[in-house]
Amino acid sequence: MPHAFGLRFAERPRSQSFAIRGMQNWRGGARGTFGCQFPHSLGSNENASTGKERYLRVPYTKRLILHAPPWNAQSLEDFVEDAINDKVSLVAVVGHDCRRVEDVIEELIVGDGSDDTRRLTSTSHPDESIDEVRAFVSTWTLDLDPEEPIKEVYL
Repeated sequence: MPHAFGLRFAERPRSQSFAIRGMQNWRGGARGTFGCQFPHSLGSNENASTGKERYLRVPYTKRLILHAPPWNAQSLEDFVEDAINDKVSLVAVVGHDCRRVEDVIEELIVGDGSDDTRRLTSTSHPDESIDEVRAFVSTWTLDLDPEEPIKEVYL
């Protein structure tokens, strides 16, 4: 996908909103978006013919803590696809129903089993404090720079 100023363009169905999300909001713990929301494409005729809009998204870091959304949320499926595309190594799920959310993440990773390049490790932490989960995630350095930041994600 093309990159501009360190931001990545991604495709989303026309029915979803078009937004520019900031790094801190998208991955830094705050909910929602900032900046502007646009109900249209970036002016590309190609987008009009494909029925898709484009939005700017900053790639995820390699280690994430996911505050569990509802297990059947569409945003969870989108998150998993983005995490796989960004080559995220670990997603540690915390919060209410985190075991079920982790199971759904695993199902989304495997899919129909035909693509063995889809890789992502997920863990659930139902009885642990956020500090314990941060400590666990900080020890996850398999093929990673240990100084790379850990981000918390709210969907």
